[in-house]
Amino acid sequence: MLPLFESLAPVTLFSQSLAGKLEILKSVFRRRGWRLPDGNPARSLFERRVGTKCFDLVYSNTVTNSEILKLTARLNPPVICHVHELEWGITHYGLDRFNITKDLTDRFVAVSKAVRENLVQNHSIQTDVIDINYEFIPTSQFDKINVEQARTGICEEYDIPKSSAIICASGTTGWRKGPDLFIQLAIAVQNLMAEVPVYFFWIGGQGNGPEYQNLIYDIEKSGFARKIKFIPEQEQPFEYFAAADLFVMVSREDPFPLVCLEAAALGKPILCFENAGGMPEFVGSDAGFSVPYLDIMAMARKCVDLVRSPDLSAQMGRQAKYKVKRRHDVEVAGANLLQIIENEIEKG
Repeated sequence: MLPLFESLAPVTLFSQSLAGKLEILKSVFRRRGWRLPDGNPARSLFERRVGTKCFDLVYSNTVTNSEILKLTARLNPPVICHVHELEWGITHYGLDRFNITKDLTDRFVAVSKAVRENLVQNHSIQTDVIDINYEFIPTSQFDKINVEQARTGICEEYDIPKSSAIICASGTTGWRKGPDLFIQLAIAVQNLMAEVPVYFFWIGGQGNGPEYQNLIYDIEKSGFARKIKFIPEQEQPFEYFAAADLFVMVSREDPFPLVCLEAAALGKPILCFENAGGMPEFVGSDAGFSVPYLDIMAMARKCVDLVRSPDLSAQMGRQAKYKVKRRHDVEVAGANLLQIIENEIEKG
């Protein structure tokens, strides 16, 4: 997205700037217990760069920007932190880093109720300084995708009968996203519904390395190697989403995943885990199913129900598409986010 940002305004990549490199060096010193140099050369360099500029507002699109927020703090602008992380993510990226961000933030934007609840319960942030603004996508671009054509293309590419069922998932291949759970789900569905050929596609993540090799090892041992496919990161993954009968989100933690909105925009019912993030807030009782956390068999049974009941699947898919267009289009939720930003500027 860098070219897009550069078309709108001057862009500085902090991690590649001298100030950013000095901050990285300081973090190494701290981790190793070494004595830090006197003064704050990173701040001096930053202030020399911005001079006496006065910012109307700092909008931080993650909780991990503490090093930048520390440098802007002396200029005393109002700060909005848009929180796309839940507790595993916050602790994984560094609780100390988050605590600095928290202290320097005036208002938080949570991408789901689950994210807001985590901020309140685990980090003692008051609800009156947290706005909920659900994630959003440009839904109109999905209207241009021919679902039938996409399915035909995928079936031909992978030599799959068009009468087969296709179940899709997407994400990196790290532990949090649950690619290992996807393999378990595929095995469970195959065992429950042996009479119907079912193919499973995971889109995204690396196509090599230890994590990927571990997944391939499990797939080969399962005996379903031909039916479980891990497709590395794609520039246009939406053809796979369009070809699928349904979309499963097997993440152990996911604040409000965009891939679910993208699949829903293509009319696919969504399955997810309860207590794993914000997606049950979207799915509700009419756009798919939420099952107990890590209950693979419960999710497998719901997959089977949808495959065996195409009318129910189509109905839930239509409702998922309706919800995305009504609540999660960039023209709707993006405009709401802009209003939150403008309100904070007026207060400042």
